[in-house]
Amino acid sequence: MQAFFFYVRLNLDTFSTLLRTWCTQLKESTGEQMTSTNGGGVQSLESRITDIARHALPALRLYSAWLLTNSQVLVSGLGDEATIGLVRRFWSTYTDSLSLIARAFPVQELPEVSYLLEEDIDSIGFKPLESDRSNKLWIDASSGSQKAKFSQGTRATPNTEMLARVRELLVDGLILAVDKVC
Repeated sequence: MQAFFFYVRLNLDTFSTLLRTWCTQLKESTGEQMTSTNGGGVQSLESRITDIARHALPALRLYSAWLLTNSQVLVSGLGDEATIGLVRRFWSTYTDSLSLIARAFPVQELPEVSYLLEEDIDSIGFKPLESDRSNKLWIDASSGSQKAKFSQGTRATPNTEMLARVRELLVDGLILAVDKVC
């Protein structure tokens, strides 16, 4: 059981670090200008995707899938003192980060992609990420079949894919927010 809780702590620590790093840069890059630029025009959502976000978002999406899969364990209160303390700190970091991200990226303005992104292809069949809630990464809800690979058709722009990743993070946060156990 110690190995399992070590794994949980490692994942929570890494997820928290990625969120804090991106949110710190997001605050610096957008400042108080979440809705306007110096010229008074609207700042595009694409311009809010920083270099750090481009590198962190694929990993954040996978950690988010892990969180959807393991949230019941995290809120159960199981584990040693170190794990329980880290879980408490994690939820605070997670909610603060998603609040900031939601202010910078209104979910209703974010695109969806209907195909598997690169990290989705790499994680197909990875048991720690599989659950009814996280299967939305790989399964098309309307057809119930696996989504097409990005290479099997028309691919969106890299900016659109990044914004779709942000959307998925926010949707996962909403799923957890309405979960009565969480």
